[in-house]
Order: sequence, then C-alpha cells, then structure tokens
Amino acid sequence: NKPLGKYPSDTFPQQFIPNGMKRYIYQLNSLGQKVLQADRYEFFVYQLLRNGLEAGDIFCRDSIRFRSFEDDLISDLEWKQKETLLAENGLTIFNQPIQVHLAELEKELETRITKVNHHIASGENKYIQIKKRGSHSRWTLPYVRDSESMNHPFFETVKPVEIKNVLHYVNQRCQSLEAFEHILGRYAKQPREEQTLVACLLAWGTNMGLGRMGDISDMNHSTLISTSDNFIRLETLKEANDRVSNATAKLPIFQHYNIDEVIHSSSDGRKAETGIHTINARHSPKYFGLRKGIVSYTMVANHIPVNARIIGANEHESHYVFDILYNNTTDVQPDVHSTDTHGTNEVNFAILHFFGYQFAPRYKNIHDKVSKSLYGFKHPSQYDDVLIKPV
Repeated sequence: NKPLGKYPSDTFPQQFIPNGMKRYIYQLNSLGQKVLQADRYEFFVYQLLRNGLEAGDIFCRDSIRFRSFEDDLISDLEWKQKETLLAENGLTIFNQPIQVHLAELEKELETRITKVNHHIASGENKYIQIKKRGSHSRWTLPYVRDSESMNHPFFETVKPVEIKNVLHYVNQRCQSLEAFEHILGRYAKQPREEQTLVACLLAWGTNMGLGRMGDISDMNHSTLISTSDNFIRLETLKEANDRVSNATAKLPIFQHYNIDEVIHSSSDGRKAETGIHTINARHSPKYFGLRKGIVSYTMVANHIPVNARIIGANEHESHYVFDILYNNTTDVQPDVHSTDTHGTNEVNFAILHFFGYQFAPRYKNIHDKVSKSLYGFKHPSQYDDVLIKPV
C-alpha cells in the first residue's frame, strides 16, 4: 500500500468537501491552480468518518459499538427456520398472529388508562397531586424525601463483624470459594488456600490492590499474585456469586422483599475512577474530571446483586438492560425490571416484553414523559375526559 499522496488527486472524491473547508484543503501552485493537499484531505476524511460513526449516520459491520441494528439481527436464510428458532429460545409469543397480539395489548393499555384515571379521580391514588388553574388541571407526582435514616437503629444493636469472618461464614454455608478453580484444572500444582484467596478478593474488591495487601498483612506478594492470576477470573467470580445468590434466595426472608408477590429487579450504573488505563476506561469530565473511569452496571433483585458487567463511562446504559437480564445465570429470575431514565430507549420495552419481562422504568420527570410519549390506540379526542391522557 502506498501513501495517499502517491495517488493522483483527481481520483479522490471531492464533492463532499464543504465550501468553508476548501481553503484549508486546497492550495494554489505556481500556475495559480488549486491543488488538493492529500495529507489534509486524508485527515478531513477521517474526521468525517469519526463524526459519522459517533452520530450513528454510518455503520461498521465488523465493529461492536458501531454496528447497525440490522447487523445484530440474524440473516434472512436463518430466519427461514423461524419455527425452530422461536421454540428453542422460548419466544412462542411470535407464533401468535400480530392482529391478535395488538388486540390484547390494546385491551390491556386502554383498561390501564381507565383504571389509573379512576384511582386518581376517586382519591384512591394519594401520590398524584392535582393543581387547577381555571378550567385546566395539571397533575404532578412529587418526590417526598425519605424521613427514615440511612442506618436503621436496628443495626446499631448488631455487633460489627470483620469482613474476612463474613466470607468464611458464607463459604461454610454455600461453598462459594470452591468455585475458584485453578486455571490449569487437574494439572495444577498450586492448591487453593482459603486465607490467601480471601485476601486477594478483599484486595481487589476494596480497590486496595495486591501490593498494598501484601504490605499490611503477613502474606508475601508473590503468593498473592500467583493466587490471583491462577484462581480469580470472570468465570470463577460469576460462579461464586451465583452460589451466594442462590443460597440467599433460599432463605425464608427472601420472599418478604417481593413486591406484589413477584420479584422486582432493577439495574443501575455506578461510576468508578480507574487507576490505570483499561480497555473500558473512558473520559467523563462530569464524574472523573481529566481522568478516566468505568461504570459497574449492576442488577439487583430483592437486594441481591445477581449480575453485573463493566461498561465504558461513555456508553448508554440502556444498551445493556436486556443483556444483564438475559445473561443472569442465577436461580433468581425477576418478573418486573426497573431502570432510571438512562436505562430506557426505543426498543427495550418490546425486547423485554417478548422475553417475558415487564419493563417498568422510573422516569426522572414522569409528567414530561407522559405528556410527550404516552400513546393510545384511539384518537386523542377520545381521551378528553381523563386527566392522564395519550398524546
């Protein structure tokens, strides 16, 4: 391959260059003719490609982040086996005629609109407040600050316990540390030592690092490093977390966290600054200033963190809602899932519905969202007599 400057400039497409940029890309030669500067032209093309990718105007099939929605779908040839595919993935809802499905959704939505407005009008719904100005009424959903303290007085009576003792107790009950198998399997020469493994987990979990843990404990650095490298990886961490989650879900108290007799999960991201540059570390001036960080996107069900994944600070959390639900390998399978506004997009409602989840996001400004994005099956004039109405 030759540099771009070695090719004739008249073979380059130039129609896309805006008039305001031509004085920077062209220069006059000794004959007074405009000559294309190949290096500047090349840089400008890269800049346009970058802007187009970020804006979603162009796509790259071989990319993960910049693929189009169509590229994530299966091919038309594979779709010919749709009956088998739908059965294997439990998507029998697609076997239902679309007219029947829409009729069921219409009945459910219209019934819900009527019921919600009836509860507000009768005063049964005590959370919605109505403000009247002349002949017009406006509703609001005020957020009341929780008066209960963060640390309940009950916990003041509980004796503090060291975290290593907690991990030891948990391991006795559900053998969570047995999930950390040596990377070499049965050919491994290094045995799993509970105390060293717990020290490594605490070092990484508290962001202390193995070096600092070695300095403040009686364990040498080489033992900590070899234990971490051989036993701690994504697969073993997920297996250990699944064991703890499944054991917790079997406790009688687990059912008391259900809402309306179903498991209601939620997911949200927590920002964390990174000490070193990692593949997911990104700049975010709002949270990290001039430094980089990541987002720990975690799914919680009945106060149990059943799944999590690391994403970049520049990525939209809504792209990972289905992922974190579908790839939950614990026995705790939620019926309803909530996110904040950042976890919503145009397709999550449909995707989660098809896979048997009810999506119930918590919007920051519910009045603004309803007044602009609530749609019904009827003409808007049919909803004139209700307070909360489709647009």
